Amino acid sequence: MITKLVCAFAVGVLLSPGQSNSPVPSGPVRNTFVVATETVIDSASAVDIKAEDARFNAQMLQLKQARETLAGMVNDDREREIASAANELVFMVSACHIQAKGGASTSGCEAQFARAKARMMESIGKHKDGAAWVDGLPT
Repeated sequence: MITKLVCAFAVGVLLSPGQSNSPVPSGPVRNTFVVATETVIDSASAVDIKAEDARFNAQMLQLKQARETLAGMVNDDREREIASAANELVFMVSACHIQAKGGASTSGCEAQFARAKARMMESIGKHKDGAAWVDGLPT
């Protein structure tokens, strides 16, 4: 019984999100990296997931270029996590388009996209107020 409990705990620790062997820096992120992250978020938000393929593909190209720029700027573990979140954001945009293209409801996918976007904004300590980027979390 105790062995099962210890094994379950060990598996839980290993599979817990956000766990790593090295601590992630919690200080401020470089301003250039923040601006690149904002660009990814803005590009993702601008993609029309219900657009025809030609228009969608052009918008996705811009988003992927912004993501690649961000990925090329990574300097530390914290920035690597933010860049990884950008990959997830790009995936969500693509998944939502596939759902829309198939005629399925995109409300669940769009909600996941909004949460992914909010996590990225939180990671850089910014939020959107209309079209403007503002320091801090929304109130």
